[in-house]
Amino acid sequence: MTSHEIITAALLQLDRSADAIFEWRDKFLCHINDAAEDIARSVRLAYPEKVRLIERRFDPSSLKRPCIRIYSVKNGADELKFSFTSPDLPVYVKAKADMEVWVTYRAMPRMVVSESDEPDVPAVFHPLIVSYVVARERMSGDVSTQYGASAYLEMYEAGKRRLAREMKDPSCFSIYNRF
Repeated sequence: MTSHEIITAALLQLDRSADAIFEWRDKFLCHINDAAEDIARSVRLAYPEKVRLIERRFDPSSLKRPCIRIYSVKNGADELKFSFTSPDLPVYVKAKADMEVWVTYRAMPRMVVSESDEPDVPAVFHPLIVSYVVARERMSGDVSTQYGASAYLEMYEAGKRRLAREMKDPSCFSIYNRF
């Protein structure tokens, strides 16, 4: 879902006109970014990326997303030893020569800045972001709307836990023939 679709769905759940998207866009984009960051932290999303080693090292700042932690460095099926101390310092890899390697790392998602952007989390989480945006908006309202915020926040948290569990156990997506 694009940010525009998320904002429109949130406005409809809040019983507001979708024509008012320009009025709510900036505030809701902030909520979308907060939700994407929360999902990335909770689920510990890992991003694989191909990197070229130069003098048996690479700069973590050259990765597409802001790197928090490196899980693995692989050359094909071979896992290579590496030294990662900080995102500001080069990562040294124990390799025989300079080569292209696959780096799997934990990162913060890219920020959503326009309505055409999609949140940088797996698409299965996008409908949950709508619930998060609605909950955050209801929290900022008067006392009568704040009460409804907890229901949307609970739907968001329950969905996030369920999807995180399914991502860790891919067999839950399998179809079994029992006949």
